[in-house]
Amino acid sequence: MARKIFFVTGLSGIGKTTLIQDFIASTPHWKRVSGGDLLLQGTHASRDSLKNVSLEDKLHQQNVIVTRFNGFLDLNQENILFDGHVTMHVSDGNLFITPYEVLKNLHVTAVVVITGQPQTIFLRRKNDSLRLREIEDVETIQHRQNLTLTICRDYASQLNIPMLELWEPTPEQFKASILRL
Repeated sequence: MARKIFFVTGLSGIGKTTLIQDFIASTPHWKRVSGGDLLLQGTHASRDSLKNVSLEDKLHQQNVIVTRFNGFLDLNQENILFDGHVTMHVSDGNLFITPYEVLKNLHVTAVVVITGQPQTIFLRRKNDSLRLREIEDVETIQHRQNLTLTICRDYASQLNIPMLELWEPTPEQFKASILRL
């Protein structure tokens, strides 16, 4: 059976990482990898330092992620849930869209988009004092969520792989959906 590499995405504050960690804890032969963790390898930088960088730096970060991930793949045979983002802000306030080539070069075999009520995402971000979260209004969150879905559908179509949208899944629903892919 071929290794599965699922790109799990959704807006910051939707709960991706929690769902992935719950899944990994209860499911053998799966591993979580995050773009942020790959970027922080070998540094003393904080996760928040990866945010709000220039467009040029964000493109460089994507290349580093691909290179480090492919090195990781050479050393590991587990299935992967890649915890990442498709849209991110850069220092000039614009949105950065992860290039198609990044998902292609990560050897993604499916895309899973976690979505939910924009108001819920807004409140989670507002109440999270542990991490630097993007401050966006509910309307902007809805727009970004729709944009993320559109991009993921397009990329999955280009890669000829499945794309699954999960609306506010419980850990059990997330697990069942992942195992069906």
